[in-house]
Amino acid sequence: MVKSQRIKYSLYTIVFGMVFLGVLANENAILCSLPDESKRIADQKFPDWTLTLVGRLRLRTKVACTFQEERMSRFRSTPRIFKGTLNFERNKNLVLEYTHPQPLTITIEGEHCSILKNGEVENMPDEIAPLMSIIVTAVSFDLNSLCKKCDVYAEGNFNSWEFTIVPLNWPEMLSSRIERIRLIGKNDVINRIEIIANKRIVSVMNLELIP
Repeated sequence: MVKSQRIKYSLYTIVFGMVFLGVLANENAILCSLPDESKRIADQKFPDWTLTLVGRLRLRTKVACTFQEERMSRFRSTPRIFKGTLNFERNKNLVLEYTHPQPLTITIEGEHCSILKNGEVENMPDEIAPLMSIIVTAVSFDLNSLCKKCDVYAEGNFNSWEFTIVPLNWPEMLSSRIERIRLIGKNDVINRIEIIANKRIVSVMNLELIP
């Protein structure tokens, strides 16, 4: 296998082995119902509480969290556990730094994504760019931009809320693996990110804000 093929293979392994292996969901993974259609944000008509929430969240130009991620796979009876830190700087980048089970750093800037592993930097394949863009837009809580790329469902209120993001017009390679992304939080803090595929939760990332 030539080097370029080896790099591309390792990138796909990292990405779809990280949080995007939806097609490999364990039968014991948690079933997830479809979002309530009545909660879909249509024609940019945002519920009042979402505007308050977004206004508060967007005041934060930098966010740092520790995380613990659980990934479900049909090849394992129990989830794999990953730990690390998430750092987000508005209009700059989002960095996921894994510390367990092995060091790995993923940096997303716009639609560009790179991976640092074992001292070597690799660039993500172009096919992953739409996913990277949606992740950054979601964490930025830029609802206007997000609603142009996805169907967005908002449930709850400022004190306890959920946003479900259903990507539109994705490449088949992504749409077959990721059905939707769900952000869950309280007040102006994101506590949990879920990846859903085949109507099952295949990845859960619990976040704890670093003061």
